Amino acid sequence: MTNEYETLIQQFGYATTDGADGGGLVRGDALRKRDGATSGGIEERRFRYASVLDPDKLGVTDVFEINGAPCIYLKSLAADPDPEQLHAWHRTAWNHGLGRMLWIVTPTMIRVLNAFEPPPRSLKGKKHPAEILNCLTDDLDQLRQYELDRISVESGQFWATGPGKRISKSKRIDAQLVGDLRSAADILMERGCPHCRLIG
Repeated sequence: MTNEYETLIQQFGYATTDGADGGGLVRGDALRKRDGATSGGIEERRFRYASVLDPDKLGVTDVFEINGAPCIYLKSLAADPDPEQLHAWHRTAWNHGLGRMLWIVTPTMIRVLNAFEPPPRSLKGKKHPAEILNCLTDDLDQLRQYELDRISVESGQFWATGPGKRISKSKRIDAQLVGDLRSAADILMERGCPHCRLIG
């Protein structure tokens, strides 16, 4: 966990200056720690976040929850990731289907990705299509303009902004799966599948 990351989550109200969470911030290290602790729903959270906690998949640093539901996956890195890593982490966050945003914080950059939007099929292009914000770590004023502080996210103020409206449940993985199943059923019905009437 970098100093820039700790500064960011403190200045935006996700954690207090003594390093404790302000309520809602679930520390990844606490979830990965296997000390037999079961209080506060820790076991249920370990299960819920297993795929995004796994360092081989996403390896989140923390998860910010609103009313017990994941909202932001936060990942602190010591160096900027390459496009392939960014793509793989975004795919994991999208496949998990619960958190709305993925924040990747390095000593120099902050990237905020829409975790409800599917990852691009190709890595062509400079900007990641699900990217909501990409700014310098020392330019927290730009981040504030996007109203990504804790109060704005919890109160709904962020979700009324243009970037907030881009994060739509209609692009979540479960919506994509339902659409794919409907398309498959339509194709099967067109081909005269005798059992498709049960599906449709």
